[in-house]
Amino acid sequence: MLQNCGTCTRILSRPRRWRDLWGLAVSLPTCQSRCGVGSAVDPDQSWSGRPETGLQAPPRVWLPASQLVRHSSLLTSLGAMDSAVAAQVSETVAEKVLQYRRDASGWKICRESNGVSVSWRPSVEFPGNLYRGEGIVCGTPEEVWDCVKPAAGGLREKWDENVTSFEVIQSITDTLCISRTSTPSGMKLNFSQRFVDVVLVKRYEDGTISSNATHWEHPLCPQNQVFVRGFNHPVVCFCEPLPGEPNKTNLVTFFQTDLSGYPNPIPTKALWTPSFPHSMTSFYANLQKAVKKFHD
Repeated sequence: MLQNCGTCTRILSRPRRWRDLWGLAVSLPTCQSRCGVGSAVDPDQSWSGRPETGLQAPPRVWLPASQLVRHSSLLTSLGAMDSAVAAQVSETVAEKVLQYRRDASGWKICRESNGVSVSWRPSVEFPGNLYRGEGIVCGTPEEVWDCVKPAAGGLREKWDENVTSFEVIQSITDTLCISRTSTPSGMKLNFSQRFVDVVLVKRYEDGTISSNATHWEHPLCPQNQVFVRGFNHPVVCFCEPLPGEPNKTNLVTFFQTDLSGYPNPIPTKALWTPSFPHSMTSFYANLQKAVKKFHD
């Protein structure tokens, strides 16, 4: 494995899966063209792709530190392009999860506890399951939303046992951002997990508020060996008003998370099947306590 040129600063391009999806082809100079060292291999990169899904490892490209100022306009253009792609992807995710909400076929109940129902069906996004949770939370949709909304310094870190930190890496608009969430060890893992997502908040005419997200790559969030990088395929949290019950909220959630890949592949199905439904029911119970604590 080649060492990185000491005069270079790493710039992480968008993953190949987004490049293929949107037909984008953005290239930056490599070490070979600028430093004469040859294209370097990132020593932190331990993932060579997922042949079973057709995904390739995220490509790394390099730019000499001496050229950063010279190419500032290029980097600005790349940032604007990434923001446009993020907006397109997030809207696509919002449409997809809305279809999940409307499609009642194929679901199998796997756990019921204290009025919360968790069901599953095979995911079409990866070789794992799509989980659906539904339950009534005592509190208005705005109160419930205040506890679950993706906001730096928000309430989520104070009550959700599965979140140790939540950061907004890039705020694109008032309703669109790139976030990084860290979770504690658990779910049969002896190391912490980290998720980087593009998150879109949507409000609907009937009063429903939703947080729609999917995995994203960002240059400020490189891979490392400390955290397992999890991949959120399209996920959502719907805070829906209940007709005739203004102080109650129907909370519907969809999750399909793939933890395999960084730093080492993990057998996804074996990992999630027994533990994820339990985690979802605990989420609802802890959320109810949080709404009562912060809004009573």
